[in-house]
Amino acid sequence: DQFYAKYDELSVEERHRVFLKHSTGNYVFARSFLNADGSLKPDVDPSVLFHMTVIKPAFYFKKFIAQILPYAIKGVLWYQGESDVERHSLYRARQIALVRDLRTRFGQGQLPFYFVQLANFRATPEWPYLREAQAETLSEPETGMAAALDIGDANDIHPKNKQEVGRRLANLALRRSYGCSDVVDRGPTLARSAIAGAQVTVH
Repeated sequence: DQFYAKYDELSVEERHRVFLKHSTGNYVFARSFLNADGSLKPDVDPSVLFHMTVIKPAFYFKKFIAQILPYAIKGVLWYQGESDVERHSLYRARQIALVRDLRTRFGQGQLPFYFVQLANFRATPEWPYLREAQAETLSEPETGMAAALDIGDANDIHPKNKQEVGRRLANLALRRSYGCSDVVDRGPTLARSAIAGAQVTVH
């Protein structure tokens, strides 16, 4: 209640700044929750304000992961990365640290960790670097990546075709964690490229 009361004391400009700061820079997304005076629209759940402005280190871990420790799980499906695009140089180390920390906390050895590579989106030039950092996470044992570059929406940071994303993650789990050898769990992966004159050969 004190948090919401403090928000009510902010000016219109300050309210907008709060939303913009915690909405991965998506101005249209942030403004969609607000009236012209900066107050929340009547059909918006106030909890959205809480989630967008109280993101602190370990917040989601304490609220979601810590609650299910030390239950046994089969593996982890992970879809995240948009908010780390501007820090892409740190992403590989951070994600590997996350994988290792979860394995330690659940105490199940090399717990499978399957994740989604960022889909295509008309954004900053740093997005390909974040995808590359995600791919580099595959150096960690028992990890798998579902590519989504071909099924995204250039105008929507959250692509609507979640069914295909889910299918690709499921294929990773079915083949690698459940032993379904007839399931195809990945497509072609770039091994190397060779330049000869004006031609580039991709292997």
